[in-house]
Amino acid sequence: MVNFKRSCAALSAIALTTGTFAVFQTTSVQQLSADTVYAAEGSEANVFEGSGIYGLYRSTDANGYYMYYDMESDTAAFSARGGCTLGAGDAYKGSRGLGVSGHQEEWNGIMIPLDSASFTAGNEYSFSAAYKGSENATFKMTLQYSLAGGENYDEIVSSAASAGSYVVLSNPSYRIPDSASDLVLVFETTDSPCDFSIDEVIIAEAGT
Repeated sequence: MVNFKRSCAALSAIALTTGTFAVFQTTSVQQLSADTVYAAEGSEANVFEGSGIYGLYRSTDANGYYMYYDMESDTAAFSARGGCTLGAGDAYKGSRGLGVSGHQEEWNGIMIPLDSASFTAGNEYSFSAAYKGSENATFKMTLQYSLAGGENYDEIVSSAASAGSYVVLSNPSYRIPDSASDLVLVFETTDSPCDFSIDEVIIAEAGT
């Protein structure tokens, strides 16, 4: 088995498409300039030698979304960051958002890992989310990542919001730092450990 990242081949056939993943068969491997190919069980592409070469890649949906959470039901991918608690929150759209309470520090908040089948260091993506706080506060999305053996943080976007009002934070062309790994998207405040809700979390193609 040959293991590689950011490479694939001229596709000879699309064998199966399931959700945002597609399985393909190829006959040769060449360097790729844009897309990244991955196997279902790994963070890098797995290529199997034999009668053909098979791989799996992650694509966007019809809206250009890599990730979309409306918080109506499935929020299991999100977790609390620091000494706080997650629960039902106020909705920006629909009937509910995802709320966080019991902050001790500003950096406490909500986080979700970004899988390497979708998000690649050096590439640009569009990030957006709606925030609502219990106090006047500045909210931000931060990328937590590993680089050179250390944990690093990079602000994606921030904005001030009045207590009780939703604000939509958006950066249509955020570039993930080169060589970054172990990506985690963090939702937090910058100046107040207030309770807040998030809703309509979207990561999409750059420029969306």
